[in-house]
Amino acid sequence: MGDTHQVDQGPIEALDVVDRVIRISEEYRILGRHQDEQRVTEFTYNGVDFGKDTFHVFAGLRAVNTKEHVEQMLQALQREGQDCTRMGAYKPRTNPYSFQGHGKDCLPYVF
Repeated sequence: MGDTHQVDQGPIEALDVVDRVIRISEEYRILGRHQDEQRVTEFTYNGVDFGKDTFHVFAGLRAVNTKEHVEQMLQALQREGQDCTRMGAYKPRTNPYSFQGHGKDCLPYVF
């Protein structure tokens, strides 16, 4: 948040796995908080700080396939010093015969 033009997005865009980079130049309100002088724009969740002075990459599996894949992904993120991840239990598809994720059955792998 803030003046994001100070951050060089080139190295991030150059990664094969990055689809797009979006700059966020304006502060967005935290859910349930309306704009006022006392508005909170920074917070900590599970020991990870989020705010204008922090930068986090949310990487992970589009859809969880196996427990082993989850473990490999988490180990890779940990090696790179990443604190955040994202993983899908469901994989939206237009073709009903394509893999659509394991749903609730894979949640124990993730949590």
